[in-house]
Amino acid sequence: MTLKRAFAVCLLLGIAVSPAAAQDIAGGLKGGLYVSTIPDFATAVGETGLDTSSRAVLAIGGFVALPVATQLDIQPELFYTQKGLRFVGSEAFEGDNTVKLAYIELPVLAVYRFAADRTRTGYVLAGPAFAFNTSAKVDGDAGEVDVDDDVRGTEVSLIFGGGYSFGRLLAEARWTEGLTALNEQNQFVLEQDVRNRAFTILFGVRF
Repeated sequence: MTLKRAFAVCLLLGIAVSPAAAQDIAGGLKGGLYVSTIPDFATAVGETGLDTSSRAVLAIGGFVALPVATQLDIQPELFYTQKGLRFVGSEAFEGDNTVKLAYIELPVLAVYRFAADRTRTGYVLAGPAFAFNTSAKVDGDAGEVDVDDDVRGTEVSLIFGGGYSFGRLLAEARWTEGLTALNEQNQFVLEQDVRNRAFTILFGVRF
């Protein structure tokens, strides 16, 4: 799905909201800690002895909650995120290295609230996310290498998680599982496809 199509989906969702429900539309900002990794990276690059670890970075974005039922919202979001992992002991890259992948991510989530009142309730969420790669680098002791041609420009992931809102504030935890391969097989010669995976802790404010 292209960026234009993804935004079109969000626009259609907004049009589908009834005038009465539109009065309850909420929006806000979120930010927090994004802990990412690439499962099976060592096996894919053919270096099974590679020591890999997760990469922790900050994520920031915004959301709009479109009510479709008393306790159910469709929630389009827009985030800037960074993904990747750290690795040591590579034959091709000496020293301590970090795969740095930057994305503009557009989740479209279904959010079910346990109570009708938004200001004090727990909730669960799930849905797809469409991400668009903006840069891809391997940064290490020997310098920085651009690998944009080795990484696909788009990615589809599945997000699920939950949280709690209190007043205008909210806190939530999410799991993001990549559904599409991040590597371009015609460029980056791997023994298998690899996908992004992340755990996120977010805090936000609702306007």
